[in-house]
This record gives sequence, C-alpha cells and structure tokens, in this order.
Amino acid sequence: MSLPYSYEANPEISAKTYGRDLRISPKHSYEIANAIRGLPLAEAVLLLKDVVNLKRPIPFRRYRKKIPHRHGPYEAGRFPKKASLAFLKLLREVAYNARYKGLDPSKMYISHISAYRGRIIRRWMPRAFGRATPWNERTTNVEIVIESMSDTKLKEYENKLEKWEKIINEFLELSIHEFVKKL
Repeated sequence: MSLPYSYEANPEISAKTYGRDLRISPKHSYEIANAIRGLPLAEAVLLLKDVVNLKRPIPFRRYRKKIPHRHGPYEAGRFPKKASLAFLKLLREVAYNARYKGLDPSKMYISHISAYRGRIIRRWMPRAFGRATPWNERTTNVEIVIESMSDTKLKEYENKLEKWEKIINEFLELSIHEFVKKL
C-alpha cells in the first residue's frame, strides 16, 4: 500500500518519508514545517537541534494568540520540543532513505514538507457521579520530500558543504537524544 503524498517528486533525485498519526500538536507541526521548508537538510537539523536546546525559537505566524515576543526578525515564537524531536526522527528517516538510494543527504534540501491533522484518538475520563468527559487526542500526519540540489545551488553553498557533511554524518551515527545534547 503506497501512502498518499500530495507532491510528486522525481524518484531518481529525491527521497521521502511519511509520519502517520504522530502524537504531536498539529499547530506546532504546521509552524515547524513552515520554518524548515526549503532549507538544506543540515540547516534544518541544526535549527531543530537549537529549538530543543532552547537557543532559537520557531516563528509562529498563524497560531500566534498570546504567544510572547522573541528576539529576531519575527515577532512571536515558541520552542516546541516534542514536535521538534518528532521532526528530527522523520528527517533522520528521510536521510537514511536517501543514503539507501545512493544519494548524498548533505547535498539535499527539503523540497516539500506538509503537516496536517490526523485522526482523533477518542478516550473518556471518568468523573464524579457516574459521568464521563471526552478526552480526545489530536494526531498529526507529516510528509517530507528531499531532493538533490542543482549545480547552481551547490556552487552557492560551496563553502558550507564540508560542514554539512560532518553534521549529517554525526546526525546519522548518534541517537537523536545524544545528537541534541552534544553542543
């Protein structure tokens, strides 16, 4: 059974992954997806690592009611740690998929990322006097497609390629939590 991707990519230069019914906030996932869309894979990994370590916030542009101001070029932002760790796991999966296909993950960028609501897990919380209150949990579906950079983009980032290769190799060798803790 193939999963329903909303983006058709060239299979020779791309790799993809799909996270289904992840137990993370759909609103946080939407904002993270907008923050890392179009970034090189290594830059996205570094951004999410900094979010987990509370160094750089994710800018909240749509879901921003009662969210505090942060330093930087945007007004509102947060540090969604749980969702960032889930995105790091998905980025690791897609990097492994690219490596399996014979592509170099350090020379790839996120060409498509989409986060949307998944199914609702329905539960009930017992209350006093024989009543019960619904206790529903929203889930999130995330799809990620990475593609190889064109030659012009590679020339743009020529001086950063060695650094990115080191970051991606370290990211794939260590566990997610070891990678995040390493400064």
